[in-house]
Amino acid sequence: MLRMPSLRANWPLAAAVTGLFWYSAAAAELPREVDLTVSGVQLNDSSSARLPFGAQVQLDDPDSDRPKAFICNADRTEKLTLVYYEGDTSYIISEFQVERVETRYVDCMQPPMQIDRFVSGKGIQLGMTRNDVTHIFGKDYNEQPQLDEVVISYRIDNKNESGFLQNNSAPAYYGQYHFKEDKLVRFSFGFEFP
Repeated sequence: MLRMPSLRANWPLAAAVTGLFWYSAAAAELPREVDLTVSGVQLNDSSSARLPFGAQVQLDDPDSDRPKAFICNADRTEKLTLVYYEGDTSYIISEFQVERVETRYVDCMQPPMQIDRFVSGKGIQLGMTRNDVTHIFGKDYNEQPQLDEVVISYRIDNKNESGFLQNNSAPAYYGQYHFKEDKLVRFSFGFEFP
């Protein structure tokens, strides 16, 4: 007789699969430049963010207007920052930030669910080329050259005309992608603070 694994024992996997199914169905309705998930955890969704990756999140400064939690991948080479906004209900993540870790002594939590790399719902991950990213999100971006980086940004801020922003009760959405020597070294996306 075939036995199904316990959902309780494998809840992170079940939550990720459920989130991916929802994301796939909703992705058809999203503007091209929008991404909503990182490794199965979704922006503005309390069910996927309640215990992201099987871990109880510890906020850095719960009383600030933008408390954050820091999660590292299995070998501590990548860090995911979860950004919450003051006034949001608990477990509502408003922004994701993914970056390379320069030192293995970074202050972050490693969840029980092993994560090799942080990958967005649209497949964005560190190390991609600029062409890879613009192929996914399109060519309608702003570019800001910085000292040793090139940053491209996508933005939606027409709340009166955007059903996407209205459905998420947000004034704007942004995506920002940092490249060094044509490799993605940091990215962030999410809803802006009202």
